[in-house]
Amino acid sequence: RSISLEVFEPDEIEMATNKDVEEMILANIDANLVRKCIQRLPNRERYLIDQIYFLNRSYSEVAREEGVNESSIRRAAERAFRHLKNILLKK
Repeated sequence: RSISLEVFEPDEIEMATNKDVEEMILANIDANLVRKCIQRLPNRERYLIDQIYFLNRSYSEVAREEGVNESSIRRAAERAFRHLKNILLKK
């Protein structure tokens, strides 16, 4: 979605500095790296990271859906994140 700058008064537009642009580029690169590393995880770990961290579902919601207790989902998600961290550290 794009927004025309014509609706803003000139003093309301804050121009991005070179540092801001650099930070946005680096954040995008980091996000792309994380996405690529997530794709290397086993399906189960990818699913848990997606459900809990990207879709903001609680451990208890995921556990209820799967018919298991919350602590097992919590442990599995922790393992998934350790695995993701190890993949990222090897990059």
